[in-house]
Amino acid sequence: MNMVNVTVSTEQDRTLAIFDGELTIYAMESLSPILPELAQSEGLLTVDLSAVSELDGSGFQFLQILIRHRRAHSARTEIIAGDAVHTRLYGLGLAEAISNQQEVA
Repeated sequence: MNMVNVTVSTEQDRTLAIFDGELTIYAMESLSPILPELAQSEGLLTVDLSAVSELDGSGFQFLQILIRHRRAHSARTEIIAGDAVHTRLYGLGLAEAISNQQEVA
């Protein structure tokens, strides 16, 4: 079974969500409880996908829903991704949310 682990930490006005594993359709059921927490977090949300080994259409939709909700509430979102996921996200239209930075100031 494909798995994804998510570690969420909040510090001052920044929430960091680190995803590790496969962000695929098989992970969506386990991720649905965390979506509201991330969508409604205050300040900058940094989504670190650098340890994600696979991203499919369902994973992309999860990220789209998250970013769309945050934009509607004027909340900033930043995505940090490894090369393979970065290229896929860029090609799917999330270029403005992607950061090549390893750390956010």
